[in-house]
Amino acid sequence: SGTQSQHISDMADMDENYFVLLGGQDGFVGSENFFDLAHLWAQRKLVRLPLSADAVEQHFIHKMILQ
Repeated sequence: SGTQSQHISDMADMDENYFVLLGGQDGFVGSENFFDLAHLWAQRKLVRLPLSADAVEQHFIHKMILQ
């Protein structure tokens, strides 16, 4: 992590990962998503990012299939 990101992971549990990126999800200056996480950054809140298939399916309500 650095001044542009905050990240915490519990190495004993692959589903306990938390992060926030000051530059948004895409990191491209001027894009519509550049400041999408800035409010969380200012409030010192993090987004949970589980990694196991079961936890991902339970945690996220939207699914995108790329072909």
